[in-house]
Order: sequence, then structure tokens, then C-alpha cells
Amino acid sequence: MKTKLFFLFGILFSALAFSQSDTTISITINRHIEEDNAFWNYIPLEVNNIGIIDDRYGLKKVCVDIQDDEDGQLAIYLKSPNGQLIELSTYNGGNGDDYGGWGGGLTCFTMEASDSITQGTPDFDGDFIPEGHLDRVNNFQNANGIWHLLLKDSNGDDDSNIKINKWSLTFGKNP
Repeated sequence: MKTKLFFLFGILFSALAFSQSDTTISITINRHIEEDNAFWNYIPLEVNNIGIIDDRYGLKKVCVDIQDDEDGQLAIYLKSPNGQLIELSTYNGGNGDDYGGWGGGLTCFTMEASDSITQGTPDFDGDFIPEGHLDRVNNFQNANGIWHLLLKDSNGDDDSNIKINKWSLTFGKNP
């Protein structure tokens, strides 16, 4: 009897995982960030009603809109609710401006992109492969909870102007 119940539960779970469509959770912030090279800025985003993420249904994309006048001094990471850190982009773009930024575009990090963020140029408008692997968070953890975008300016004594406008997470099938 227990074997039949586990088998039926497995079929039901698989059917639910494959029936889910992509879900995007986003937040608009419009906030200037601290420009101290010893300080990480944590920008929270609460996720609800996603549940367990894995290789069948999980994190597919992280998108940001950041205004910055020296991208080469900016580090961007993602932190999942269980503490897993993913490097999105670190010190790319030299003296160029923005990740999405002023033009109203978005920089999206996805393993499905054709170019790495390290090969891109500011304003990094479009889809890019992050420096770390997004699939590291699709490890049977519960996606519900507080995710954080971490931003750090490596040269806190300059006059750069960094502002996070919005960011989002997209969960979907076959991440």
C-alpha cells in the first residue's frame, strides 16, 4: 500500500511541476546604494507560492535595471533564501554606464543566453550568461522566502552615482 501511495504521489508531483508556467516576481525600488567598498548593499525581494526548485522547475532568469557611471567597479551577486550565493557580474564594463539603466532596458542573467556578461558592453541591454551558474540554486531548496540582490562598489571614495531601479526573478520549467 505504501509503495502505491509513493508512486501516486510521485506522479502527481511530476504532473504539477510540468504544468507550471513561468512566474516572474519583481520589485521597483528607485534607491541609491551605499558606495563604500567595504559594504555590501542587500536589496530584498520576497518570493511566495513557488515551493521547491530543482532541475525540472527552478530559477531561470535574474533581471536588473541599475544606473551606474562606472560598471567596472560594481559587483552584483544573488543570494537565495538558504544562503546560496551566485556571482552575476563582477567588475565588468570598465568606465561604461549602466546595467539596463537610463535607456529603460534590462540586463538579464540566464543560462540560456548566447553571450557571457564578461563579453558584453555597457549598458548590457539584453540576456547574458552570468559569471556563476544559476542552476546552483535549483538544488531542491524552498524558493519561498527573501532573496537578495547584493551590490558593491569597489571604489567607495569616488563620485560615482549608483541607483537600483528594479530587479526580478523568473522561475519556470527546465531552468
